[in-house]
Amino acid sequence: MAALRSPQFSIAERSGAIGVHISYGRVGCVSKVAERSRLPRAVVAAASSCCLNDQDGSTRPSKLYSVVSSGTMAKAAIASVQLARFDRLREPGPVPGGRAPGTVFCNVAADTRAAGTEPSSQQAFTFLILGLHEDAASAQRFLADRVAWLSEAQEVWSGILEPFRHHGAANYLDPADPGLLFESMTPVDLVDGAVVALTTSGWNVGQGLDMNRVREFGAGVLAVRASMTGVSGLRSQQSFFFPGVLECDPLTLTFWRNEASIRAFAYGQGSHRRQLDRHRTEGLADRTSFTRFRVLSSAGTWYGEDLAARIADKHD
Repeated sequence: MAALRSPQFSIAERSGAIGVHISYGRVGCVSKVAERSRLPRAVVAAASSCCLNDQDGSTRPSKLYSVVSSGTMAKAAIASVQLARFDRLREPGPVPGGRAPGTVFCNVAADTRAAGTEPSSQQAFTFLILGLHEDAASAQRFLADRVAWLSEAQEVWSGILEPFRHHGAANYLDPADPGLLFESMTPVDLVDGAVVALTTSGWNVGQGLDMNRVREFGAGVLAVRASMTGVSGLRSQQSFFFPGVLECDPLTLTFWRNEASIRAFAYGQGSHRRQLDRHRTEGLADRTSFTRFRVLSSAGTWYGEDLAARIADKHD
């Protein structure tokens, strides 16, 4: 087994808060922020990302997270996505390394379902680099630090997203204590305009985990994806596994013309509604989260089109 690289820690104080940044070689980067008043003599503990060293000397991500042992965890305010599509089956490269002030989570995930490969292989044609950030400026800095392997892609689309509806729990900010990624947002009125939806599902990994529940949930995801062909208002859909398969909650990412289109699909009669009802009655996952975003800015194309303009198009 390849040796793990030694983690590099940095601790900085700004505006009465303590920030912790952890990186492993070229692969980073997770930061946590806690109020100084909550850490009078705290020992900051962090569990960081692990890198496997390939035979050619390159690195690839395995796990990516960090924890501050006490204090209040900072929630994200903005997300960034980088979608990359390749014409050959491959594994992802590393995520942006080095210090990334204002980035509280980043990792790369593979759409292995669409490739017909095992999630543990991380071999796919389509990949997602997901970043969670304190503000839009930190998201812009993160996207500007573009990783070299994306230049090999057929297409790359990137966007900075602002959440407007969020509930549930995921383990991205704190693997030991999954919770909200953003402040809870449940507006009553539907939001008009293009929408990006991110859903996560997670399980408490350990000896007590019933893998039949995981398989049943996965079969439901496949059924929903198959049912999405020709859905009104849907512009693009992918599902992703991070390295470690269930160690970092798997997610789906969908692009919609507007919120009304999402609601009609999600809660109308059909495969998705059936899977929702099954989850509520059978508890197929230990936690789920749901977030809807506006697109603040974007660059690149997806299947030859500007995806932001495509999802805003009022014609199916």
